[in-house]
Amino acid sequence: AAFSTASVGFMVLFTSVVIMFACLPNPIPLAASAGAVELWRLDGLLVAFPIIAYSFTAHPYYLGIFNTMGSGSQRRMTKVTDTAMGLAATLYWLVG
Repeated sequence: AAFSTASVGFMVLFTSVVIMFACLPNPIPLAASAGAVELWRLDGLLVAFPIIAYSFTAHPYYLGIFNTMGSGSQRRMTKVTDTAMGLAATLYWLVG
């Protein structure tokens, strides 16, 4: 429950920061800024949705995966996590 609460808390914090910067009258100029920021572009939402949905649906299964491992250890769980993240990143890179 604490992990879920922290996850939702960080998402609320992230959303608050994004809204705060979007509502500033004079946004902070960034060197890497290429132009105006467009909020709520449909194609951007469709790209970001799977990532956000994965973050909210994957974290409850994390401890279940650890419990089903024969000899679970932090080192093995880190290896499983790194492998899963690498596969997900590769899949996103291949799909575009």
